[in-house]
Amino acid sequence: MSFVMLPLIAFTITKVIAGSIPLALGMVGALSIVRFRHPVRNAFELVMYFALITIGITASVRIKFAITLTLLLVLIIFLSWILDIFSKKYNKNIYSFSFSEGQLYNNLEVVLSDKKDDLRSSKILSQEIHDEENDVYIYKFCSPDRKQIINKIKYISEKYKKDIKNITADYI
Repeated sequence: MSFVMLPLIAFTITKVIAGSIPLALGMVGALSIVRFRHPVRNAFELVMYFALITIGITASVRIKFAITLTLLLVLIIFLSWILDIFSKKYNKNIYSFSFSEGQLYNNLEVVLSDKKDDLRSSKILSQEIHDEENDVYIYKFCSPDRKQIINKIKYISEKYKKDIKNITADYI
């Protein structure tokens, strides 16, 4: 989505600020503030900030470009959302809207009310924690193979249904 949206944003910026040095410097300043002063977690988040700033500045200069850019970006996001729904239907993940960029492994964190010895022997178990304050056991699993994590979720969900406090999975 970033690769589709960035050219539209760049085109709109150049069309709007062409011939106006003060507007060009203002745009560079606004984009620099977002890029260097805000902890951006992934590329898509940064593109969205740039798009919103561009729409705002463009709306004050040429409303026609702002409306066109907004409609195109909404259309792109809607089509991507539809594509994501169909890809998940077939257990495929084309892209992720999460903040897990740079993550090398699929992760699973399971919080259970009791200690489970069979989980301790798992090859993909990376950490086991006993939280004495909340009286729960936290099991963290990681694997480069997404199917192993999915199978582990199914196994734990079926076998320890009553003991589960929370399950969180992050996929690459």
